[in-house]
Amino acid sequence: MNWTGSTMRMAWRNLWRNPRRTALALAAIGLSVMLVLAYTSILRAYGEWIVETITGPMLGHVQAHAPQWRKDQLMDRTLREVDKKLAELRRDPDVGSATARVYAPALAARGEEGFAVMVMGIDSTAESGPARLLTDVLEPLREREAFIGRQLAELMNVRAGDEIAVVGQGIDGSLANDLFTVKAVVTTSVDLVNRQGLLVQLSSAQSLFAMPDEAHEIVIHARHPEMASTLARRLIRRPAGGA
Repeated sequence: MNWTGSTMRMAWRNLWRNPRRTALALAAIGLSVMLVLAYTSILRAYGEWIVETITGPMLGHVQAHAPQWRKDQLMDRTLREVDKKLAELRRDPDVGSATARVYAPALAARGEEGFAVMVMGIDSTAESGPARLLTDVLEPLREREAFIGRQLAELMNVRAGDEIAVVGQGIDGSLANDLFTVKAVVTTSVDLVNRQGLLVQLSSAQSLFAMPDEAHEIVIHARHPEMASTLARRLIRRPAGGA
């Protein structure tokens, strides 16, 4: 006896003995599936937003540093041949973006009073955009121009167009000093930048602190964030992946 065929015919006839009951059941099932899909999509979008918010402005998905730099952050612990490393990383199909940074403590002054600042050398074009360090900046920095964190600007009483002097020490022990024009006062999602940040173009920082083609950090954003761990393991085996 064909139990499958007879069961299907019986089930089909039973569906239409009470059309209202069938319609209500189908509607309930459809609504339940729709709600589950919507809830899952919202949770996934929220999770991706959290990851992007946390990693986008400063951390990235993968970072490269010279050995021991994260422990003591000494100025002379730098990555060499940064341009070559960036070019190799940007050719990797799994890398969405890669940018280098310089971090240097210094003193900044508009008049006679000096203030402790953190000079950050950045690629202002690569660091601009949604969920990046500079979200609202439209024009990139030029040589001897700087963005300044809002809280630091208020403390120093400076505004866009003012000229400030920066004094620090190069990685070779030489005196590092130059004048920068404040291009804009910025507010970021990073408290350190708002309180102490003086952002200059990467090439300006490299020249100021005597570190040509060097940087303290390379920040990498994966094309697919969920593959960040795999990407990090693969890159660390390559010279471009840093240490």
